[in-house]
Amino acid sequence: MSESDKSSKSVRMTVTKLGHKLDDLTEVMDLITNEVMEIKSAIKSLVEIQKEVIKASVTSKPSSEKPEPDFTMYG
Repeated sequence: MSESDKSSKSVRMTVTKLGHKLDDLTEVMDLITNEVMEIKSAIKSLVEIQKEVIKASVTSKPSSEKPEPDFTMYG
């Protein structure tokens, strides 16, 4: 066998190699899907926390603030 025969056999895709590649791809896609779900969950938690912070800051403002003077033409 010459070197060209050896290299052509190693490059050639077989059904078995394709099956292994698909298994690897499926495993990677599962990992990516799990990571994306964790990221979405973390973002959702951060949004909920931010909502609570905004709600707390709005309700804690004193209501006895002086209204701003009205410098409009009819004010």
